[in-house]
Amino acid sequence: MRDWGGRVGHVSAARAVRPTMRRWIAGVLAALVVIGTGTGGWAAGPGRPGAADPAEVLPTAVEVRGERRYAGEGWLEVRDGLTVVHFKGTHRQIGAQNYLLLAQEAEQLRALFDPSVQPHEGWDRLVWAFKDAYMRTKIAPGLLRHTPEPFVEEMEGFVAAASGGRERNLLPVLLPNVFQELGIVYGCTSFAAFGVATSDGRLLHGRNLDYLPMQTVGRYGLVAIYEPEGAYPFITVTYPANVGVMQGMNVHGISVSMSYSFATSENVTADGIAFMFLLRQVLEQASTLDQAVEMIVRAPRTIGLDVLVADGKIPDARVIELAADRYQVRRPEDGLLWATNRYETPFMREVQQAGWLASEARDRRLRELLTRWRGGLDVPQAAGVLRDRGGAEARGALVGGIDNAGTIVTALFDPSRLRMWAGVVSEAGTSAEGTLHAFDLARELGLPPRSAEPLGGVPAVPVETGEERAWRAVQRAEFLQSVGEQERVRGLLEPVLADFPESEAALLLVARSYLREGDGKAAEPYLRRLVRLPRALDPYRQVEAWYWLGLIAETRGDRHEAIDAYGRALAVPLTDVAAEARFQELARDRLAGLGAEVTGREEVGGLEPGGRGGGPAETLEGLPIERITVLGAARTDAALVASRIALRPGEPFQSEAAALTQARLMQLGAFETVRVTPVPLERAGDDGRAGENGSAGASPPAGEEGPAASGTALNAVVRVHEGFGWYRDPVEWASVTAATLALEHRLGLRYENLAGRGINLEGSYGFGTSPASYHLGVELPSPPALARTLAPFQLSAAWDAATLGVVAELGGRAGDQVRSEVRQATGAAETVWTSRVRTRLGVAWRHERVEETVGGAAQALREGQEGATFARLTWSSLDTPAWPTSGYRLGLDGFYAHPLGGGGTGFGRLQAEQGLVRPMASDATWLLALKAEGGWATATTPFHRRFLPGGATGQRIAAPVLPSRAYASGGVEVLRELGPSVRVGAFAEWGAFGEEGLLGPPGQTGTTAWTAGGGLLIRYRTPIGLSVGAHVAIDREGEITWAIGL
Repeated sequence: MRDWGGRVGHVSAARAVRPTMRRWIAGVLAALVVIGTGTGGWAAGPGRPGAADPAEVLPTAVEVRGERRYAGEGWLEVRDGLTVVHFKGTHRQIGAQNYLLLAQEAEQLRALFDPSVQPHEGWDRLVWAFKDAYMRTKIAPGLLRHTPEPFVEEMEGFVAAASGGRERNLLPVLLPNVFQELGIVYGCTSFAAFGVATSDGRLLHGRNLDYLPMQTVGRYGLVAIYEPEGAYPFITVTYPANVGVMQGMNVHGISVSMSYSFATSENVTADGIAFMFLLRQVLEQASTLDQAVEMIVRAPRTIGLDVLVADGKIPDARVIELAADRYQVRRPEDGLLWATNRYETPFMREVQQAGWLASEARDRRLRELLTRWRGGLDVPQAAGVLRDRGGAEARGALVGGIDNAGTIVTALFDPSRLRMWAGVVSEAGTSAEGTLHAFDLARELGLPPRSAEPLGGVPAVPVETGEERAWRAVQRAEFLQSVGEQERVRGLLEPVLADFPESEAALLLVARSYLREGDGKAAEPYLRRLVRLPRALDPYRQVEAWYWLGLIAETRGDRHEAIDAYGRALAVPLTDVAAEARFQELARDRLAGLGAEVTGREEVGGLEPGGRGGGPAETLEGLPIERITVLGAARTDAALVASRIALRPGEPFQSEAAALTQARLMQLGAFETVRVTPVPLERAGDDGRAGENGSAGASPPAGEEGPAASGTALNAVVRVHEGFGWYRDPVEWASVTAATLALEHRLGLRYENLAGRGINLEGSYGFGTSPASYHLGVELPSPPALARTLAPFQLSAAWDAATLGVVAELGGRAGDQVRSEVRQATGAAETVWTSRVRTRLGVAWRHERVEETVGGAAQALREGQEGATFARLTWSSLDTPAWPTSGYRLGLDGFYAHPLGGGGTGFGRLQAEQGLVRPMASDATWLLALKAEGGWATATTPFHRRFLPGGATGQRIAAPVLPSRAYASGGVEVLRELGPSVRVGAFAEWGAFGEEGLLGPPGQTGTTAWTAGGGLLIRYRTPIGLSVGAHVAIDREGEITWAIGL
C-alpha cells in the first residue's frame, strides 16, 4: 500500500530593510525552502493531534459473509452490476469502512488522479514541488479550517485504516473531496416538479452529473447508504474515498443536488467549506427546507454553484444561486424549478464569468420539456427528461440534449416515499441511457416503507435503431477523443457519417481527430461539410469549424480566405453569455495578427457578462438592512468581528459604512481579505426561510411586517478570509523591521490572531551588527465592549534594541561617524475613523548610548534617556493598498522628543508623503504612479537622527549619505500589467537633501545634495500574498544599483 501520511512542513521567507545582496540571498534561500518542503509529495501535509475516543473501535479487516463484505457494521454488495455500500457507525468508523470496503478502487483512483504518486521528471518535478507546497501550506489549511469536525474525523478514520494507524496526513483523502474547488468541471442539470406539475402531486427531483473527462472515474460510481451516529441517515451516488456528496436524499425527505456556475475570480475562493462537504452537512442535519436553505446561505462558500434543494413533505423546492460572498434564492413557478450551469437572477448575473459556456440551450430545452409534460410528470417521464437528446429537431445531428456524452451520474429522487433511482456511466453508454436502479431508503435502514407500491427500476434505453447505435457511437467517440484515441474515433464515426451525413457532432469529431494529428488537409472536408449544413443546431461547433478553416487557410498562405473564415467565426451569434466563446477569442487574435479590421459582434440576448453595470453597493444604496451575516471567521472571536462592523440592522445600507467595516476588520491583522456585499431579500424574516428571496413569486405573506413588506431589504454579508497559515495554528513566517530603527537586516516571526482574539505577536532578530538587535511586539484590539461608546482601535506595544551606524559622505561633516546603541519601548493606538482616514498616536521611552567621531577625533561618550510622542495621519483612497490600480494616498508624520532627567534640548521632525496611482487605459493594463516626499527637522535634532538618503527616504537609485535636516524627493512609474499578478515598468526618481536646509540663503552653513536617476522594475504578487520585486537603476553619476527581494 502506498504512503498515505506524513508531517506538516513550514515555509519561511526573509526580507531585510534595504535591497542589497543580502536581501537577494535571503530571497533565494526562501525560495529553496519553499521548493524543498514540496519534494516529499503528499508525504507531508496537514494533520492534527490524535483526538479519537479511546472507546471508539475502528474496523481493521474485511470479513466475507455470503454475497456481502463486512467491515465493522458497514457492508458492500453488488446488485445487478451496481456496487452498493452501507456505512454505519461514528464518522471515524465510517471513514475506516470506506477504505477497507473500497481499498482496491481507492488505490486505483489515486494512481490515476493523485499527482503525488505519479512520476515527475525535470522541469515538471519543480513545478509539482511548488504546487505541492502551495497546496499544503495555503489551500489545504483554509479548506480544513472550515470542514465540519465530523468529516475531519471521517477522513482521519480513512487514513488510519489505509496506513494501519501509522499516519495522520489527510491530504490524500481531502483531495478527491475538494478538487472541484481547484479546477471546476463542466456540466450538470437538476430539476424539481411537484403539485400541479406531477401526475400525483408528489415531488420528483431529477439530476444529471456531466463531466466528459471524468468518465473513467464515473465507472467507479456506487450507491452508498449512510447511517452516521448522531446525524440523519441518507442515500447518495458517490465514489470511493469521497466524504462529501454531490447529490443525495435523507430520511426526512430532503434531497439536494448541484450544478456549476462560473463566477468571476473576485467571487471565488479556496478559503471556505468545500461544497461537497456543505451538501453532505445539509443531508445530515436538515429536516426541513427552511433549515437546508439557511445552512447553505450561512456557510462560508467557495465557488459559483446552483444548488437545488427539495422537501418532499411539503412539497416544495428552492434553487440557491451561490458565489463566495453573495447568493440569491429562486422559487418554483407552477410547481416547476430547474438549474443548469448559469445564474438566472440579475443580482447573480453581475458576477457570472464572461465567456463561460452557461448551458443556455440545455436550460431552454429543460423549460420546453417540463412545461410540455406539466401535470403528467411521473417517474418514467422524469427519467425521459434526463434521457432527452434534443428532440425531433436534433435527429440526425446527434448533438445531444439533457443527456450528453459527459453524463456520468443520473439520479431521480421521490423524497416523500424515500425512493431513489440511480445509474452510473458504463461501457454501454451514459448513466442516463442505462438501467436506473431503484432504492427504498426506508427499507435499506430497516424502517417501514413509506409506500406499498411495488418498487422497480427504470429499464435501460433499448438499442434497437440505427440512430440509437449512432448516438452511442458518437458518445463513445467523444470520450475516446478526450483520452487521445484519434484513430479509434474515426473508426467509430465513418460508418455513422455514411448513415447520418449531417451529424454535426460526428463531423467535428472526425475533423478534430485529424487536426490533433496535425493533418489539416484531411480535416478540411469535414469542416466544410459542417459549416455548409442547411440547419445547424449547435452554434459552438460552427464557431470552432470556421476557426479551424481560417487557421488551415492561413497555414497554406491564403490570407484572404483566412480573414473570411475568422470573420464568419465571429459572426456566429451565441446566446449563452454576452461574450465571445474561446474560438471566437482565438479568431479575433488571428485577425489582429493578420492586420485585418476586427469588429465587435452583435449582442444576441443571453446573459450580461460579469461586472457589467453598477455594482451592488451602488444599486442597493439606502435600502434597509434586515440582518448582517458574517462568513469565514472560523477562528476569530465573533464578538470581536461584530465590534468592527459599522453597519447596523434596521439602518439604511451605506457604501461608506461597508468600506469602513472592511478597513476596521483588516486593521486587526487577522484577515487576508474582507468583502462586504449587500444581498437583496424579498421580504422580512430570517434569511434561511424558504422563499424569502427569489426571481419569482416572492411577495410577503399577508400581514407580514418589517422593512421588506413594502420593498426589498438587505442581508449585509461580511465575508472574511483568514488567509495564510497552517491548519493547527496559522503562523506567518515573514520578515519584519522595527520602525525608526532602520538599516540593519532582520528576520522575524509573526504569529497572527492568537486564540482568535485578534492578538498579534511578533519578534525579529537583527544580524550584521554588534551587539545584536532584536524586536518584540504585540498588537491587540480594543475590547469589543467599548465599541458602543468608542470607535474601535488597535493597541500596540514594542521593545526594541538596535545598533545604528552612520558615516556622512557629503556636507560639512563628510567623513564623520556616529554609532548609536538604542533601547526603546513604544506604545501606540491606531484608530480607523473613516474608510479613508486613520490616525496613530503614541509615546516612547528611549535610552541611547552614542559614540561620535568628528574630523577623525573621538568625542566624549554621550548617554541619556528621552521621552517622545508621535502622531501619524493617513488619508488613502487606494483600491488595494498592497497592489493598487487607482487611488491617492497622503501621510503626515510628526515626532517630538525631550531629554529626561534635565539637561539638553528637545527636538522634532515633520514628514509628509503622497502617492497617486491611476490607469492610463480603460482596461487598466497601463498604470501611472507618482510619489512625492518631504521632511523637516529642528536644528537641535541629533546628527544621526536626521533623514538619511536611500534609507528613510525610500530612494532606489544610488544616493550619497548626507544626514539631512530637510529633504524633498519624488518619482514616477509607468507600469504594464502582464496579468493579475505581474507588473513590469520603468521609473524615474529625484531627491534633494539639505544638511541645514534646502537651497538656503547665501552664507548659510551647510550643503545641499542633488540626485536623480531611473531604471526598470518587475513585481510579482505570489498566491500567498507576498510580493517579490526586482529593479535595476542608474543615477546621474552613472552608478548602477540593483536589487531582488521580498
